[in-house]
Amino acid sequence: MSPAISPDATNQKTKPLDPNSIPSTANLTFLNHIWEGLVCYDPAFGPKPALATEWELVRGPAWRFKLREGVKLHDGADMTADDVGASFQRAADPASPLKATCRCSRTSRRSMT
Repeated sequence: MSPAISPDATNQKTKPLDPNSIPSTANLTFLNHIWEGLVCYDPAFGPKPALATEWELVRGPAWRFKLREGVKLHDGADMTADDVGASFQRAADPASPLKATCRCSRTSRRSMT
């Protein structure tokens, strides 16, 4: 016996899996099950570690994140601070549909401390 499929589900267009492509709440909520952020929410909507194990406000709008070790990207490479910085820069780009929701600087600095 095959599982029942909602007619609404079969009539929906597939959305891109790139979180930078469609900044809708529904699409981003779906993508939260695929992509992992630096920080997520606990059941009480407090910040909870995800790809970042620690974070601190350094000064002004500058934050420092300590990244979880051993994280692999889709191609098997280790995730680095450069990867995180590139993601923030991409989201902050004027051509990005996420630029309105990403109030980050267009620059990031890598710190080994």
